[in-house]
Amino acid sequence: MKPQPYNTDTPYTAEDLERFNRYTHFPKDRERENAAFAALSREERTRAVETLQRYGKPDMPDDVAAALERLRRARYQVFMTSIRSREIAPPWSVVGPARYSEHANPDRAHRMLGRAYEEYNNARAALEHRLRRHGPTQVIRSDQATAVELLEARIGAAQRHHENMKRANAIIREEGKDESWKLGRLETECGLDSARALRLLKPDFAGRAGYADYVLSNHSANLRRMRDRLESLKAERVRASVTFHFPGGRVEDHAADCRVRIYHDEKPISDVIAKLKANGFHWSPRLGCWQRLRNDAARQAVTVVAGVPWPKPDSPQIIVEPAPTAPAARPRLSA
Repeated sequence: MKPQPYNTDTPYTAEDLERFNRYTHFPKDRERENAAFAALSREERTRAVETLQRYGKPDMPDDVAAALERLRRARYQVFMTSIRSREIAPPWSVVGPARYSEHANPDRAHRMLGRAYEEYNNARAALEHRLRRHGPTQVIRSDQATAVELLEARIGAAQRHHENMKRANAIIREEGKDESWKLGRLETECGLDSARALRLLKPDFAGRAGYADYVLSNHSANLRRMRDRLESLKAERVRASVTFHFPGGRVEDHAADCRVRIYHDEKPISDVIAKLKANGFHWSPRLGCWQRLRNDAARQAVTVVAGVPWPKPDSPQIIVEPAPTAPAARPRLSA
């Protein structure tokens, strides 16, 4: 019996390729197909390892290894299903149209290929899902008690990665040095494995080796965006809570809960409710108010919804409460 082929990097046999080539004008080479299969398997594993290393995980978790195995098995099954589908419905260009409708079953072949590709796509999505589960929280919410610390750590990691990219480009573009010298420097100074370093040394479609300029510029822009948000979060931490009234209700800018809330004396009309929803407010049945995360955009939204400008700190109608020095962790509101 033929062993489980997805447990090896050379899964295709001479019989497999003979069956495929029987119905094609462009025969495939067994060694080339096996080499391509092995190269894809190594590339998928390398990307997974690099992603885990960025998350601070030097070892491969069992669930990620299982997801890689599932993806490799699914890729093998796509090729084997394509062989079987050709046997069920051979291409007209190879066998000719004579009595084709009596013997071929193209609908069945199409369904088989569809199921094989669906499993392949599901396997790819499962691998990405497993990797994300081992990574940091994708979204740092403003109401998290450790939001500033988490964002500072993310900025630090991004800054180190940016410096590594610039250092790698300097090594790759240094003149008078051979490939082996550059590979060694990339591995020791930039922490890149040999597969990743080789990909960087190989010029892309535009003849660019290393990290392209647009990659560095995009990364710099992302760093600036995160630093701007960090300053905003720090400013919110020291901003005091306020409460003020407007015709028909009141507004609370609550520092401890990191929420801007609008209370109405009576249920607002449908147009006002639509305006609240359009400006990011959500109804909280527990509190009996409309609320959204506390930030400058929320304060501007209050002006749009309530029709009154945000009062100045010295306004007589405003009630100021001191901001807490360290917001405590709390359960997330349902709104």
